[in-house]
Amino acid sequence: MLEYLINERGYEIDNYNYSLQILFNFIVILIILLFKGLRTVTGNYVAGGWMTGIIIMIVAFIAAWFTHETFGKDMNFLEQ
Repeated sequence: MLEYLINERGYEIDNYNYSLQILFNFIVILIILLFKGLRTVTGNYVAGGWMTGIIIMIVAFIAAWFTHETFGKDMNFLEQ
C-alpha cells in the first residue's frame, strides 16, 4: 500500500512521485556544481555552459542507447 503525503498546497502525493522530485532536485544540483566548476576552470560563462551542455547531452545519448525497446513485448505483468 502506498503511503500518501500532503504537500504545502494540500494535494496528496505518493512516495514514488515525491522520490522523483528529490532525485530531480539532486540531479539539478549536480548540474549546477558541474557548471560552476567548468566556469571556474575556463574562466568564461559561455564556455562553461557549452561544456556542461555537451556533457549532459553525451550522458543522455548513452542512456538512450542502452535503453531496451519495449515495442512488441508483452506488458501484462503479474504480481506475485
